[in-house]
Amino acid sequence: METLDCVGQGQFIRTGEDQPFGGALIELDNDTRSEFGKPVRQPSKQLLPFLRNITGDDGQSHFEDGALPYSAADYEYQSTDNIAVNAFQFILSLGNLSFDFHNGPQRQIVLPLTGGIEGENGDGSHRQVRPGEIYFGEDTAGQGHITRALDGQVHISIFAHLA
Repeated sequence: METLDCVGQGQFIRTGEDQPFGGALIELDNDTRSEFGKPVRQPSKQLLPFLRNITGDDGQSHFEDGALPYSAADYEYQSTDNIAVNAFQFILSLGNLSFDFHNGPQRQIVLPLTGGIEGENGDGSHRQVRPGEIYFGEDTAGQGHITRALDGQVHISIFAHLA
């Protein structure tokens, strides 16, 4: 059996003789350091844009632009804080989707994978959400919104139900 401190910080790997090894560095605190001697995760200045649809005091739905901060980053990726969800589902809608005024069944994040959707609110405002964009549907009361398929395309999305 071989023992190895792979980054000089008391993190030991033990393997059997001539046995393959696969592993990962697990961060337990902010002081964990990479092999380059820098903190593995540092605060990020980047923001992740999103669109929200909320019910205002007037009982109508209103679009708001927002941005989630990335709470930490390293040289390979950035991440937001965890967002609690109860469940998620995949939604498939045809290119002729035109769903008249309705409320969301719960607060949810909509993540289009293909196609896209257009929302319209009672004040006449229209917004589009395309693949790779993030939409927080939070207008669960009031007049609601209209949803249409974009460009007559089949639309596949993930609906993540917020906790």
